[in-house]
Amino acid sequence: MNWVVLFILIVSTAWILSASYQRLVIRRFSTSFPAPGKFYSVEGAQIHLHCSGTGTVPVILEGGSGMWSLDWHEVQATLAESTMVCSYDRAGHGWSDFSKQSRSIEQLVNELHAVLTAAEIPKPFILVGASFGGPMIQLYEQQYPDHVAGLVLVDARSRNYLESFREVRPAAFDEHISRQRLIAKLYGLGWLASIAKLQGQLEFSERPQHLRATYQDLGRLTKHAAASAYEAMADEISDRQLQKISSIGDKPLTVIAHGKPTMFHGQLGLTASEAQQLEDIWSKEQEELARLSSRSEFLVAENSGHLICIEQPDIIVEAVKKMLFVRN
Repeated sequence: MNWVVLFILIVSTAWILSASYQRLVIRRFSTSFPAPGKFYSVEGAQIHLHCSGTGTVPVILEGGSGMWSLDWHEVQATLAESTMVCSYDRAGHGWSDFSKQSRSIEQLVNELHAVLTAAEIPKPFILVGASFGGPMIQLYEQQYPDHVAGLVLVDARSRNYLESFREVRPAAFDEHISRQRLIAKLYGLGWLASIAKLQGQLEFSERPQHLRATYQDLGRLTKHAAASAYEAMADEISDRQLQKISSIGDKPLTVIAHGKPTMFHGQLGLTASEAQQLEDIWSKEQEELARLSSRSEFLVAENSGHLICIEQPDIIVEAVKKMLFVRN
């Protein structure tokens, strides 16, 4: 048999088997952990939106890179006692379908808008964005200012993040992007579910004990790792799109920064000095974000690292409640 034909047969068989395996894993995940919310069709993908509580000013929760609706569990459960609150899974994450559309930040904002419109979420609403979700909700406000009553930025990434990272350690950033490209290329090879470990998707020790089984099963879904990879690969395009963000006038804004200086330590092979440089830059950029509005408040989650919604959810809840009180 011709070696080329044999190679094609081997690759084709592996792809079929791996795709079948991944469908089995997805089915198991959906059966063991049924989606708590509803699904809405956005450009051919079913997007999961989970809303709870009632209120005249809804709160929309937007996660960071690799985050999904369950990361907001504690925040949502508490806020739902006071108002309507919605979390959702961007395409490829959690219970949502993977999407072949661009993962640039403008596309993600368009998809969020489509989901909220399809679900008929009352306007205006308060947007809460963590990490990468921070610039997402800023761009949303710029495009749909009448839909947004206020913003809460939770350790949000600034629009100059990539530039700052490259100045400190350009090689580490390039290695990170190369890793994401590898994950993207391997997407579909379900039997290589361990690729999720390449970006730490199975390291969920900081999550609440009663939710870890759900996280572990999610980590075995290659669509989740691939979605994060495709978003990261679009970072440079996204940063250019973010340059259009400007002042939001006197619209209520709360910026919450992490207090524990551990965000960059042990990441991407950074030295202790490089990690500290990035911490210092990040802290300065958090203070700069507060200048986007003349009605802003700057808070520090003293007992939390970057995952404030997991480590110190109460500070987010109180910030949102305060904004709701002022609004009402």
